[in-house]
Amino acid sequence: SHIESIITIIDDKKPNIKINLPQNKVMKKTYNNLKIENNIIEKKIEYKLVLKNKNRMNNHIIEKIKDTELDGNDICRLNSKELDLPLYIRQKQEKDYIVPKGMNGKKKIKEIFIEKKIPLEERNGYPLLIDKNDNILWVPNLKKTKFNKQKNEFYDIILRYRKEEEKNEQ
Repeated sequence: SHIESIITIIDDKKPNIKINLPQNKVMKKTYNNLKIENNIIEKKIEYKLVLKNKNRMNNHIIEKIKDTELDGNDICRLNSKELDLPLYIRQKQEKDYIVPKGMNGKKKIKEIFIEKKIPLEERNGYPLLIDKNDNILWVPNLKKTKFNKQKNEFYDIILRYRKEEEKNEQ
């Protein structure tokens, strides 16, 4: 029956599925990847941290930098005069949305995670940059908002995102 269940989830169109297996194991399908691991019940740890020079949440790192020529989704330029300081980093909450750069409408954070194929188990811990009024300023490495500045505009805050590779313990 377990083999049939595994074949069923492989063929299933849903991108995120999990089944329990014997000996406290679980099989997870995340988009086109399958993983069998120990079944660990994870508690949701909520955080809201004041932005510092270097910020680490799990394996996500957001740091202030002095300058860069790069301009991808891993770089965020902000004008502090247009923001309600201080800035914070927190994980997503239900019904979070942004106003993407170059758009007039809103976009749900949940939709961004689905489009960028962020695994379901990573979404709750993914860092978001917010201001004092809980406006989402940046979805690091995924989407810039209307608050992000171009290199030729005025900005006085530059942030860089990087993901630290997880160590595989055998």
